[in-house]
Amino acid sequence: MELYSRIIGPADAEPVVIIHGLFGASENLMALGKALAEKYSVHILDVRNHGKSPHSDCMTYESMVNDVQEYRLRHSLPYISLIGHSMGGKIAMKYSLTYPNSVNRLIVADIAPVAYSSHHVSIFRAFDALDLGKVVSRSEALKIFSEHIDEPSVSQFLIKSLDKKSDEGFEWRFNLRVIRESYQHIIDDDSGSSSFSGPVLFISGDQSDYVLAEHRARIMSLFPNVVSKRMQGVGHWLHAQKPVVFNNLCLRFLDS
Repeated sequence: MELYSRIIGPADAEPVVIIHGLFGASENLMALGKALAEKYSVHILDVRNHGKSPHSDCMTYESMVNDVQEYRLRHSLPYISLIGHSMGGKIAMKYSLTYPNSVNRLIVADIAPVAYSSHHVSIFRAFDALDLGKVVSRSEALKIFSEHIDEPSVSQFLIKSLDKKSDEGFEWRFNLRVIRESYQHIIDDDSGSSSFSGPVLFISGDQSDYVLAEHRARIMSLFPNVVSKRMQGVGHWLHAQKPVVFNNLCLRFLDS
């Protein structure tokens, strides 16, 4: 699958590929991309069924990793450094484990190589409450979402992917049907048992429950050359809550 991407920075610099999380898009990580683009050739991807990339009935980690590999080969990148947030972090981890010789460095943002219980019950409930054929504005959609989702920033993040149709009503930019059908696989652990010996940085938020002390052994078994950083005063959306701190952590690690 030919993924859509935003490419910034000098074309002859070291390549860095950034992968967003579930329900996201490349535009969500532009602040990070711009911070890195002074030194690196930055490729910010829309994963399948998200953003401007094609839709597909298949949404496994194997298929998403293959998309990244096709992208790397299509753009003639001999190797890449990878940064992934949440689901994007799981894609980046599995890519590094599958194609270790193609990865220079790996940065994983607030996710671990483990199976999770659902963190999105309220979000799916909000989707069910929103009639796309009847809603007349994004502000109306935001009001409906706020009745089901406690965090305003999450509702605002999701509404960014709501597009006005040319005739009437709205539509989601992401493929909600397939995401819902594939959700159990997305939250499961598909990282396998091989290892990646290259440099790895795990960044987590101290107010998030996605990366816990009990995950440390699993992380070390797959990524023995790992460094962990815990950002203070942030949750799962650490790159959006404290972008300067997050961007600097990524830059220092890539430069080291």
